Amino acid sequence: MSFPSIYFDGYYRILSHTPSPDDDTPVFGEHFKSFDGSALQEIDMSWQGNRILNQKSTQSCVGHATTAGMEILYKQRENITKNFNPFFHYALINGGTDDGAYISDSLKAAQQYGICETSAFPADRVYYKSSLTKAAYDNAARYKLNKAYRCTTYNEVCQALNLGFVVNIGILVGSNFTRVDSEGIAPLPNGGGGGHSMLACGLKKHSKYGWLVKLQNSW
Repeated sequence: MSFPSIYFDGYYRILSHTPSPDDDTPVFGEHFKSFDGSALQEIDMSWQGNRILNQKSTQSCVGHATTAGMEILYKQRENITKNFNPFFHYALINGGTDDGAYISDSLKAAQQYGICETSAFPADRVYYKSSLTKAAYDNAARYKLNKAYRCTTYNEVCQALNLGFVVNIGILVGSNFTRVDSEGIAPLPNGGGGGHSMLACGLKKHSKYGWLVKLQNSW
């Protein structure tokens, strides 16, 4: 099996190491023109998100990344700032336990149920599907994700960002993850950690590393 990865500083970084089961999300590269690195341009959509979300001491990174993306997308499309509830969304996909979730399940839930506003349901801790209210479901149904695509390579991630998409991206992190340099670049993993989901919301050309993605983190 080949993993989506990027060659960085003499090593390959794996972008996603836990394939979603039975993931039928349409592949980005099959719906958009083939990647052309020379056509890429820098973009920063982080300003369109009105806040940085905080998953606290939970495993809800997937839910938080998708929710942050929905806030940016709503601002892009409607020019209205909305605060959506990451813990409502996580409750739809965590299977009744705080043990993380698949990105593909998150995107499907955003399409099927939508994203609930924080004003319609508490947003202070992990919840499970059995505790969600009808009012929260009704509110979320007003804010459904229309389409979602699966990026299978780093090049597709870059192209998606260049076209104005945000990308819920999964990476393998280690104990070096929080030791970012002055440019916000983290060293390679050196043990510890695990899978983590963040929102890719920008693209920048680096003189040494080439095209880098800007990540909005909830951890």
